[in-house]
Amino acid sequence: MKLDNMRLAVRLPLGFAILLVLLLFVAGVGLREMLRVEAELAEAKAFERRAVATARWAALSELNAQRVMAIIKSGGEPSVKAYFEPLIQATSAEISELQKELEASVRHPRARQALEQLAGLRKAYVDARQQALQAIANGATEEAAQLADAKVLPALQAYQRAQAELVVLQNELSDQVKAEAAAAVVMSERIVAGLTLIALVLGGFIAWSVTRSIVRPVRELVELNARIAQGELDHRLDTARGDEIGELLRSKEQVLANLRRVVGDIRRASVQIEAASREIAAGNQDLSSRTESAAASLQQTSASMQQLTDAVRHSADAARTANQVAQQASDAAQRGGAAVREVIGTMQGIEASSQKIADIIQVIDGIAFQTNILALNAAVEAARAGEAGRGFAVVAGEVRALAQRSAQAAKEIKALIEESVARVQQGGQQVDAAGRTVEEIVQAIQRVADMIGEVTAATTEQSDSIVQVNAAIGQLDQATQQNAALVEQSAAAAESLRQQAAELLQVVAQFRTGDALPAAAPAPAARPTLPRAAVRKPAAAPKPLPAAPRREPTLPKPAAAAAKPAPAARPAPPAAAPKPADDGDWETF
Repeated sequence: MKLDNMRLAVRLPLGFAILLVLLLFVAGVGLREMLRVEAELAEAKAFERRAVATARWAALSELNAQRVMAIIKSGGEPSVKAYFEPLIQATSAEISELQKELEASVRHPRARQALEQLAGLRKAYVDARQQALQAIANGATEEAAQLADAKVLPALQAYQRAQAELVVLQNELSDQVKAEAAAAVVMSERIVAGLTLIALVLGGFIAWSVTRSIVRPVRELVELNARIAQGELDHRLDTARGDEIGELLRSKEQVLANLRRVVGDIRRASVQIEAASREIAAGNQDLSSRTESAAASLQQTSASMQQLTDAVRHSADAARTANQVAQQASDAAQRGGAAVREVIGTMQGIEASSQKIADIIQVIDGIAFQTNILALNAAVEAARAGEAGRGFAVVAGEVRALAQRSAQAAKEIKALIEESVARVQQGGQQVDAAGRTVEEIVQAIQRVADMIGEVTAATTEQSDSIVQVNAAIGQLDQATQQNAALVEQSAAAAESLRQQAAELLQVVAQFRTGDALPAAAPAPAARPTLPRAAVRKPAAAPKPLPAAPRREPTLPKPAAAAAKPAPAARPAPPAAAPKPADDGDWETF
């Protein structure tokens, strides 16, 4: 099982457990060796104590031997005997205790054999001593001396030699055990050192393996964080581990994937925003140019409408004059009906009046023709204005219809006047029909008067309508100027948005996600529409503008409107905003 697939909750305790087992094993071996050395040292000390006890045993035996010899040499002196016998008994009892102690503690075969031999020699010595002391007690001094020389002294010498041998043996065994203990100490040191070295190597290997299995992925995470800080998001992690670090790597990989997706979305959105803002800026620039062109065209239209207003006023004055003349002609015709005899003179007057009326009708016909032309020009300008000029187009159509009716009426009046003149010329030959002719003339003049009244009323209405149209054109000019200012502001805002989108794209471009960078979409070329608007402007140029000063009063209005602060211009965009579909009309204009 690989360490990478072992969970940290198992790996770390297992590593520490192995280290603790190795430590306990080394400590157990060391403790066992220490106990073994301690037992050998204790045994060596026991040999030393038994050697000391044997030496004391020999010393006490020598002391008792000297006391016995003193008693024997004194020849059984009662005082000497009474002094030494209690001491001899007490020393013998102490020697017996030492013998029992040695017999109970000696375990070594050679020492035990020597001790058994020493016990036998002691018994022989004690028996020989008792015989000598018994001989002294019986008064046989010589016999006691002989027993001392023959039995006691040889038994004592053998007894003492055995004691000395036992002491030497005990010392030799003690030295042997000490040597074995020293060798055991050295062996223990070597064993403990070897096991410690093995434990250190195994522990170091385990610690290195566990640490490497933890530090290596952690170092990869640190390097990954450093790369993320530098904008590198295209690094792939090894998520095949089965431990907690593997879970951390998988979660980190998921975070990287989400971060790559977010950065990619931001990058694509930045490119789209940059392209859209570029298109908006180009469109606003184009719209600004078109708005300026429309403002110039509206100024020309305003000047033309001012001229048209003057012409209509002149036509109204002429119509009123014609109405008065027609009324006078009607009165003259009525007087002519009463004075049939004066028909020739009256016919001459009628002929003169008819000639004047023909001239006036010619003037009216010219005015109507000019009004028709002006109305046609106004309709063309209204068509160029698009949706904003529809009302103006309706009014211009009405003006044109009235001008056509005026021209038709003038033609009819002209025909009637020519007929009247013809009849007046034939009046001298048709005196009989003069009455009827005058009656017809009266009726015709009445109709002419009515028509001239209608022309006067229509001309007055035309004048009022043209005034309203002129006011509407002024308002439209003002709104166009405000729209131009707002379009310039919108163009500046769109350009700022494009710059900010480009900066955002540069910031996001620092992150490398491993995906292909989306190319910025080129902004559509909106400039070609500007020459069309510029070419359309001269369409109003063919209209003659006789009085240049008449254009002066219309120019200050938009200038003043444009100079107003932004709050005054705010209401204009809502009126123009719902009309994005009329861009084609502006193209036509």
